Amino acid sequence: LSNPESSAHATDQHLQNILDNPLFRITPTKPISREPTTLQSIEGQRRLAEEPMAVFDQMAAAGSVTTLTINDCLKSQLLLSRSPADMNTSRVASRIVDWYWASDGTSRHMLLRLRSVTTSLTKFMVAEGLHSTVMKWLQMLMSQDLGSQNGRMTEGLARQTFNHLLVDFIDAEF
Repeated sequence: LSNPESSAHATDQHLQNILDNPLFRITPTKPISREPTTLQSIEGQRRLAEEPMAVFDQMAAAGSVTTLTINDCLKSQLLLSRSPADMNTSRVASRIVDWYWASDGTSRHMLLRLRSVTTSLTKFMVAEGLHSTVMKWLQMLMSQDLGSQNGRMTEGLARQTFNHLLVDFIDAEF
């Protein structure tokens, strides 16, 4: 067994997080136009309904993830998840969290600002046991800095986002 406190374990975990990033997993099969056109097509809607996280991965690989993309993918995945076990094995939260850590401050703001996204995302985070990530995000909001460039927030915006994330986290626990 490896020691979870060792630097080797931390390095291994860091490399695994890098390799799990959607940018390293998916090569877009063709250039993707901006999301509204792509997802509004009949084929885009079918893919979103049947394989929402494949849509997310493709959009992330193309660098065109938006709040709407994440929201639609989470809502579709919730409909496909019949039990907490389904929510855990889908790794939805882990994929979005990996994208978050690889993103700039503007994208981080985008993710945490839309209440319908955090409401759905925290359900998956709780199912996957990502409580420590939610706590880290709450700490970052308390310091009014989501990290990366452009990660600073005004006190009022940070407080409101903190409150919403905390309520969503507590609701997801019950």
